[in-house]
Amino acid sequence: MYKKVLVPTDGSEQSKKAVEHAAKLSKALNAKITLLYVINLPYIKQITLVGEHAAEELRKKGERILKDAEEIVKKYGVEYEKKIDEGDPASVIVEYGKKHDAIIMASHGHSAITKLLLGSVADKVVRTSTVPVTIVK
Repeated sequence: MYKKVLVPTDGSEQSKKAVEHAAKLSKALNAKITLLYVINLPYIKQITLVGEHAAEELRKKGERILKDAEEIVKKYGVEYEKKIDEGDPASVIVEYGKKHDAIIMASHGHSAITKLLLGSVADKVVRTSTVPVTIVK
């Protein structure tokens, strides 16, 4: 079945639930997890001028978030790796997904208005992924 599972995380409580779900499933399947944090630079650049210092702070934030996710995965004794990348989150996740058997990620349950105005990363991933996507609420 699944040997490589991609788990994008943003550090939210919902995302931590997705990491835990992925860890449990991966342990049962003897699958490897890739924990992914995507720095949303296209969005950040729209709202502010991002200098080198700001980009470095976003990378440090990603490292902290991945460290928290790593602690969850370690509890289950699952093999894992951590990745940080930059770009449009949905596009980056879908691209990484091509090298995995499945994607397990959180849904943030944004309101219909928020989805209409901003879109939903989870919605975009579900619509464009070439591998199965599990959404954890």
